[in-house]
Amino acid sequence: MEKLLNYKTIIFDFDGTLADTLIGILDTLNDVSKLLNLDINFSYKDGKKLIGGGSKRLFLKAFNYEELNNKNIDIYNLFMDKYQKYQLSNFKLYKNVKEVLEFFNKNNINLIIYSNKPDNILKLCVEKSLGNINFVGVIGNTLKMPPKPDPSYLLNFLNEKNIDVSSCLYVGDSIYDLLLAKNMKIDCVICNYGYGDYKEIKKENPTYEIDDFKLLERIVLKNI
Repeated sequence: MEKLLNYKTIIFDFDGTLADTLIGILDTLNDVSKLLNLDINFSYKDGKKLIGGGSKRLFLKAFNYEELNNKNIDIYNLFMDKYQKYQLSNFKLYKNVKEVLEFFNKNNINLIIYSNKPDNILKLCVEKSLGNINFVGVIGNTLKMPPKPDPSYLLNFLNEKNIDVSSCLYVGDSIYDLLLAKNMKIDCVICNYGYGDYKEIKKENPTYEIDDFKLLERIVLKNI
């Protein structure tokens, strides 16, 4: 008989973990680059290096700005308009994601998505692709809150929901995800099919590493 481990709550990243969203992000970057008459064409490899730290960090790094200010805020707003358009039209869930999340729902495990993706865009993407899944929370980033790996906002949310932090497992694909889990002192699963620099991540010794989302069930179950 299958017996659940002590992980009562699983917290997920979105981009590169639950869904392949990079093509839409590249469409955004290259469209904005063209509108600004810049001689830049972002490749898939470029996108992988930029993604993970949130839309503000991505924008600043991609277009070589040190900070968001009055001189570039209009360009940032243009970037965000394009980002929402292309993200909603050009992303797909990774293999086995929906089935595994349904399995966890049936076994009464709390599910949360905590991403550096802009909050409004994240919620629209989740509703479109995972509308049948019951989540305790779907939390994206806003300019008013610190992005991962800062754990403060997530810890406050868990406290409000009376969720024991020690019973949580974080699932992501980037160094930001692993450092967030370490800052929270919880175990972390790294999905090595995503966008992370896995040589860098291995140096930080993630608790688990998987190449198929289905393997997450084996981590959360004692006997399978």
